[in-house]
Amino acid sequence: MEYCRPHKRKPSARRSSRALMAMEKRETEKNVPTTNPGGALDRFVLHPSSMKRLCWDLMSMSLLGYDIVTIPFTGAFNPPANPVLVGMTWFTLFFWTCDMPLSMFTGYQQGKLAVVELKLTVKHYIKSWFVLDCIIIGLDWTTLMLNGTLTGDSDSSGSVTRLGRTLRTLRFVRTLRLIRVLKLKRIVQAIQDSINTEAISIVFGITKIISSLIIANHIVACG
Repeated sequence: MEYCRPHKRKPSARRSSRALMAMEKRETEKNVPTTNPGGALDRFVLHPSSMKRLCWDLMSMSLLGYDIVTIPFTGAFNPPANPVLVGMTWFTLFFWTCDMPLSMFTGYQQGKLAVVELKLTVKHYIKSWFVLDCIIIGLDWTTLMLNGTLTGDSDSSGSVTRLGRTLRTLRFVRTLRLIRVLKLKRIVQAIQDSINTEAISIVFGITKIISSLIIANHIVACG
C-alpha cells in the first residue's frame, strides 16, 4: 500500500529574493567603510546605523507623534493644564534640546562611506538642521517662560485683553513645532533600513500608511 507524502511548499522566488537582498544589505552595512577619526573626541561620534542612534530615533519618532496629536488638539480645544501635559512639555523640551548636541555627534552617510569625524559631522549638521532647530527650540523656551509669566500676572487688572492676544500668539508659535515633522522622513527611513525580515517590513509599511491616514483625519478634525 502506497502512502502519499505531504507536499512541501517551496519558497516563492519573490520571497527568496527579498530575503537574499536583506542578507546582502546586512552584510554591506557591517562592512561599510568609515573615515579615519583622528581627533580626541571622534571616538564619541555615533555611527549612523548604530543601535544607540536607532533607539534615539525611535524616541524622536514617538515624541513627534505626540506633538502631532497634542498640538492640534490643544490649539482647537485649549484644555486646562494638568500634570501629564506639563510633564510631557518639559520632557519634550529637554529631549529636543539634547538632540542638538547629539546630532553633532552623529555620523552621516556619504555615498558608501560613513563619516564619523566630529569636525565633519558638526559642519554637516550646521548646514542642514542647526538653524531650524535653534529657531524652534528657542521659541519653545520663550513660549514656556512667557506662559509661566502670563499665568502669574493673569489676575492683575487691565491685563485680560493683552493676555488673550499673547496667548493666541503663543498658540501660533506652538504650531511651528510641527516643522519637526520634516525630520520624520529621515527617521522612518533609518528605522526601515534596519529591518531585516520581510514580514516586519510589510507590517511597518502598513502601520505607516494607517498612521498617516489617522494623523491627517486628526488634523482636519481639530482644524
